[in-house]
Amino acid sequence: MRFTSCLTHLLILLPLMVFGQMPIEITEDVITDFGVYQPTHVSFSSSISEYVVLPDFSNVPNFPYADTEFSPEDSIMLRFSHFTVKHSRFKQLHDVYNECTWNGTPLFITTDAVLHAYHVLFDNVLADLEMHLFVESLDSLLQGLQQSSETRFAGTQNPAREAARRNLAFLSVARCLLKGESVSVHDSVAGLVDAELDLIDAHEGYAVSPIFGPFSELDYSQFQPRGHYTKNDTLKAYFSSMLYLSWTIFTMETGLFGDLAERHTIQALLLTQSLLKDRYEGCDLIDLYRRIYEPTVFFVGKTDDPGISDYRALAETVYGPGFINADPELLAEPALLQTFMSSAEALSEPKIPNWIYGTFITYKGFRFMGQRFVPDSYMFAHLVLPEVEQRFLPRGLDIMAILGSSRAFILADSVYRETQYNGYTEKIEEFRTEISGYPASDWARNLYWNWLYVLMPLLTVKGSDYPYFMRTNGWQDKELMTALASWAELRHDTILYAKQSSTPCCLPPGPPQSYVEPNPHLYGRLISLVRYTVDGLASLGCLSETFRLKFDLLEDLLSFLFSVSIKELENTPLTVTEFENLFCFG
Repeated sequence: MRFTSCLTHLLILLPLMVFGQMPIEITEDVITDFGVYQPTHVSFSSSISEYVVLPDFSNVPNFPYADTEFSPEDSIMLRFSHFTVKHSRFKQLHDVYNECTWNGTPLFITTDAVLHAYHVLFDNVLADLEMHLFVESLDSLLQGLQQSSETRFAGTQNPAREAARRNLAFLSVARCLLKGESVSVHDSVAGLVDAELDLIDAHEGYAVSPIFGPFSELDYSQFQPRGHYTKNDTLKAYFSSMLYLSWTIFTMETGLFGDLAERHTIQALLLTQSLLKDRYEGCDLIDLYRRIYEPTVFFVGKTDDPGISDYRALAETVYGPGFINADPELLAEPALLQTFMSSAEALSEPKIPNWIYGTFITYKGFRFMGQRFVPDSYMFAHLVLPEVEQRFLPRGLDIMAILGSSRAFILADSVYRETQYNGYTEKIEEFRTEISGYPASDWARNLYWNWLYVLMPLLTVKGSDYPYFMRTNGWQDKELMTALASWAELRHDTILYAKQSSTPCCLPPGPPQSYVEPNPHLYGRLISLVRYTVDGLASLGCLSETFRLKFDLLEDLLSFLFSVSIKELENTPLTVTEFENLFCFG
């Protein structure tokens, strides 16, 4: 058979195999804050015969109708690896499949296509929530906090007064980014706000924040909209405003920053107090905050920098259970403030470190709605200087090697010579050991982690129960590319929150006998991820009927591909109806 797939055309010469044991496997239901993750169990008995491709390809059906497309190099690849890769003129995956359906060309349905389908839904449902829920909630939250900060500024004395003024400037910048010139800025902070907005608009690189002061230069180039946030002005504005709220840090370490850390800490305490105490147009500010934070925890995860809950717990210990009603001047009382800051300094260090610009010195600080801990960024942070000597940039291959791909490590060494950097190999092995020690249930904690879990079957070397083409180094490279591409889509979707044709003539009667890349473990994990996505969004009140129907359709398709891939591995013939369904895949 000749099969066509993907943005590059994958031309496969058939049969199949069984899956080797996964390095990480969720075998039981996992109860999470968002619903129950239910693993899809995979069980089959492989029944695949070895096969040989004759030098003239005379035992490959349909080959005479395609051989003019093959170069001599293609023919060698087809003979010895049973597949080849060719450039495609198509820009979208579904266009390849649709054209083949129209032309009667048998399809090869790959893991790339279904992973891309999940990405499209994930990205669109997140953008839909941002447009229709988060933007409105954020605007109300910022207006409420602005009013609160303005009241505190007018009614308090230094140093709490200056902290309240800086908070008013901070919140005014966030709201200006969200709503533009329609925002009224208090005269007392207009100069600070304009100076900060100028740096954000230029987004040219590192500079000292006019509002936060000289504790570390901040990278204003981060404000260049990326991902789906380039689609329209509303999403661009939301991106800039949320990035400002999540990326900025209120320091706590007087040993590094002196009096500035005290002002930052008072600011953080005032923000925490306002969020827990105040209301806006009948809504508690903390509820507005949670409308944004909790769904994004489901999508991406929690922050690993100190935040609202950490500061509340410490403040109620230091200032008493009446903390939320305490006068601002009490929060700034020197002895109590120093006690609080000492306690805050004892909080856990973030696993993704914050560096003082131009140094190898890390620091901790409060983030209002901090960017989230994700495991790949955590690994990246420790695979460069200073822990790996002279290495300035990590690679996607690092993540795939840690998640189980021996091929990724081989390529990192043989092509990019990464092992020349002192400490690289040791850190890769250290992370492999670390993640192997995580409970399997950790990979169901949120959609980000579970997406990485779905990719693991692509990184496992296939044994003798799989078809020959899937056992070659070339196919390992193809699967590695699939994993890297899907991971890139994951990063693209979460960039704001993550701490970053042939004629049909002479075909046999009936639908062409298309083929599914037989990776039931991946389809099974993706089914479970789709169900978990639906259940979690529903529990948060964030699932519209439109997206429920779309996810249901994707789950039906994945269940069908799961069943077909097992039939292929067990050498069970497909029905005419199944071939018809495959042929409509595009």
